[in-house]
Amino acid sequence: QSAEGIVTELKRLGTEVGGGFDFTVHSDVRPAVVDPDNILVRSIQENTAVRLGAEAQPTGTGIVSVTRELTKAGALAVGFGPGNDALLDAPNEYVELEQLYTFARIIADVVVDLFT
Repeated sequence: QSAEGIVTELKRLGTEVGGGFDFTVHSDVRPAVVDPDNILVRSIQENTAVRLGAEAQPTGTGIVSVTRELTKAGALAVGFGPGNDALLDAPNEYVELEQLYTFARIIADVVVDLFT
């Protein structure tokens, strides 16, 4: 949904509750757009399935990462990492060592796929 659409919906909801609210959009961070059928995504999915027993599903997020800038510049890039989504950018965010080890193995497998 667009920033304008969100503001319109918020104004409508504010009117329903009898409030007079003003909304200003200070930033509209869009997710990076990555073709879910590109070689990098496919390799991550295949290797994640092997290592974790479940295929990773591509999703778009508003998380700030270098992926957006790389894809805008025409580079093949994805945002992909270990950890629990519920802890992402939360206070005391952490990644369990086993998750980090598994992630490193998946990345190594992806590199082998891409360069062999």
